[in-house]
Amino acid sequence: MNSDAVSPNASGSSSPLRILVAGNLGAGKTTLCREIARRLDLDYVGLDELYFGDGGRERPTFLTELGAFAEGEEWVTEWDFWRGPAFLADRATVFVWLDLPHALVVARAFNRSRRDRKLGAVYEPPLHTVLTDRDHVVRESLRLHRPGRRLAVEFLMDRPGVRSVRLRSRREVGAFAASLEDLFSREGAEDSAAG
Repeated sequence: MNSDAVSPNASGSSSPLRILVAGNLGAGKTTLCREIARRLDLDYVGLDELYFGDGGRERPTFLTELGAFAEGEEWVTEWDFWRGPAFLADRATVFVWLDLPHALVVARAFNRSRRDRKLGAVYEPPLHTVLTDRDHVVRESLRLHRPGRRLAVEFLMDRPGVRSVRLRSRREVGAFAASLEDLFSREGAEDSAAG
């Protein structure tokens, strides 16, 4: 874990935690967001659940609902470079980049497609269409890996005040998740603000 890139709240900063978790399709953004929300008691909304409506199309209320969520004091959500609106990025105080090995991410996208179809998710196409459906989640993962990395770097360059961490392996993700309370302790910030 590139922990020197994270400046924890315990250092006396009382800035609210508004965390974006970025990464390619299948990187584990939703899983990590849910863990962060649980461990730090943050509001969470899943972009896929908010975005997709009947038939896998964008819900007309997506941006309105996401905007209301983004106005919250503290939260965590996934960041999708192609679907994530600027207002969400502009409110973020922490950026977590899941920059995992490409082969791992593609394998996870494959497993996600298979799992989500079994669960009846309408926004994941049938696995047998991976060769014929240009927008299949596995093909998207393959196609968007390199552009996604470039966009993550641009995101950080455009927002120098956002605290960031880049996780490059499953082990680093696990270590980061295990240390969330220490990295983002609010007790130190509250004590210094009260004193």
